[in-house]
Amino acid sequence: MPAWCAYREAARKEQVAAEAAAVGTALPPQAPQFQNAPLKVFGDHDEGTLAQMKNCMAVGNVVAGVICADGHLGYAQPVGGVIAYEKQISISGVGFDIGCGNMAARIDTPFAAIADRVGSIIKDVARVISFGVGRTNDERCRA
Repeated sequence: MPAWCAYREAARKEQVAAEAAAVGTALPPQAPQFQNAPLKVFGDHDEGTLAQMKNCMAVGNVVAGVICADGHLGYAQPVGGVIAYEKQISISGVGFDIGCGNMAARIDTPFAAIADRVGSIIKDVARVISFGVGRTNDERCRA
């Protein structure tokens, strides 16, 4: 491994440790019912990514968290990380990495009404709307 990789990893560990120390002193303690919320991890991730996600989940009314298979260390929350709070979902970890490979489309139909057709709907959406780097549709997608 090149020397610069070792320095980068050491700097990441130092940053994550500093963030962990700051969480405990800068914010009020997390309510007991939100401590130790479940974290689902898809794929293998370095310790810095896991520690960053755990730091994020140690603040607020966290119900659960997920790190997707393409997850990696992010600015504040891991890229590919999603945190569900009591009344909201934070996808900021997905949004800061250009071309990360995640796609979403909002529809106004209840899931129960389309449950048996989700696969074909997703294929239609991907065929009509291109996502991320290299997108080919001329019309901008809106939330």
